[in-house]
Amino acid sequence: MKTQAKATSNVPDPSRAIAAADKATGAAEKAHGGPRTKATPPNSKDAGTTAGVPQPWTPPKFDPEHGAMTQVEFCARYHIDRCTFYLMRKRGDAPDVVMIGRKVLVTYKAAREWERRMEERAREEAATNAA
Repeated sequence: MKTQAKATSNVPDPSRAIAAADKATGAAEKAHGGPRTKATPPNSKDAGTTAGVPQPWTPPKFDPEHGAMTQVEFCARYHIDRCTFYLMRKRGDAPDVVMIGRKVLVTYKAAREWERRMEERAREEAATNAA
């Protein structure tokens, strides 16, 4: 009589690996008090309503009056190439920039002023071409 050898493989069973990962994640969440969240600061306006219950982290709110974007972000926002941005700076048509170290930043205020100037220039050119 021949006995068949049991086929063994060095590849672990994926369902066991997933179950082990779920078990480890659950143990970590229990040890740390649940899924990772950021607690509400005690001096926030929601402090009285949440009573110390951790809240999900939210990014800071966008402040259009203050702040700046990099030249890459500016180019992406206005769908222009960086080479075009450099040529505009050379001609003096680009928005005002702020240099912090070697980083070139465009403030949101400068971007709005530049946009207004470009719209005004386009209206003047259209009026000149129409006449």
